[in-house]
Amino acid sequence: MKQSYKLILRTVVLFASILTVTSVSAQRIEKDYKNNLTYYHYGYNAKLEKSFFGGLVFSDNRGNKVEYSKEYIEKEYPELIDNEEGQRMFLMDHISRYKYTSGYEAGYKIDFSGKVIIEDNRGNKIEYSTDFFGNKVFEDKSRGIKRTIGKDILGTYNYKSGRESASLKKNIFDRWEYQDSEKNKVEMSSNTWAKYLAEYRSEEAVFLYLINQYLSKGQEWSWYF
Repeated sequence: MKQSYKLILRTVVLFASILTVTSVSAQRIEKDYKNNLTYYHYGYNAKLEKSFFGGLVFSDNRGNKVEYSKEYIEKEYPELIDNEEGQRMFLMDHISRYKYTSGYEAGYKIDFSGKVIIEDNRGNKIEYSTDFFGNKVFEDKSRGIKRTIGKDILGTYNYKSGRESASLKKNIFDRWEYQDSEKNKVEMSSNTWAKYLAEYRSEEAVFLYLINQYLSKGQEWSWYF
């Protein structure tokens, strides 16, 4: 997900001015004696700290914990390494996603072959790598499904899994348009697209969300967000 994750921070920063609640809440972020970013609000505590091996770990007092290895951060989030403001936005993004969840744990790492592995404590596991054509090949180990996602030279995102397929592109009216093999077709206004992009942080992640809603019926990718 190199391209999508590299866009995460840029997208979040771009829409930070729109998300006034996030902007106000970010003022509650402080540093503890170990120089870790911490957050406290009405009984909810969260923090973002460096792991022993140089990665990043998000945790809160609801028992949620998401760990990112150093190798994963360097590959997918290079903007975070020396960017405190980016780390603050990263923390706020995790707070918004996990504040109302309890006991969730996940790990993001890269194995010796360069394959990205994402696994959580609810039985979900995804491995992905990039093929010769630059497409991302996802292997859903928990469901035994292989998916391919890529972006062609015209800027169209394409998805393929067995007989299922979907696409996301800008149409002649300069609006983003989603279509899939189930004959679903959705055209998004600029405002709707901006909201999706602010929430899901990259074009590719919006595409996965739409696939989850219209093609996979909310069963395949919901945990991934």
